[in-house]
Amino acid sequence: MRRVFERLTVVTLSVLFLTSILNHSSAQEATQPREPVKTIFDYKAELGMTDDQAKRIREILTALERETRVLRAKFTIVDVEVQKLIEADGDLGLIKTKIREAFEIQASIKIADVEASRKINAVLKPEQLRKWHEIKAAAIR
Repeated sequence: MRRVFERLTVVTLSVLFLTSILNHSSAQEATQPREPVKTIFDYKAELGMTDDQAKRIREILTALERETRVLRAKFTIVDVEVQKLIEADGDLGLIKTKIREAFEIQASIKIADVEASRKINAVLKPEQLRKWHEIKAAAIR
């Protein structure tokens, strides 16, 4: 019973933490106007992208967002657990394990991002891909 209560507490704290971060970042965004970030869809005509290609890319990005949302939630829970263990002067072995778990989750997020990028690249024709790389390179400058 105690274990269930501890897990429930961790989840609750995670939700509260995420809510406060989102509220804080939303407040900052409201006071600081930003240039909208352009995506591949903003260059659809320039790339000569078909509706089918755009649809397939949206599906890839939707799947990525879904996967990373779950992974970020898991990361937050593990991070809270690590902090609780550190504050309670918990078992060093368990702390190390949890830290490794957190980094494994971060690696999974990065890997999912790279895989999605490769899938998107595969949807584009070689000329479209070359043009897309040129557009991205120009945006960085």
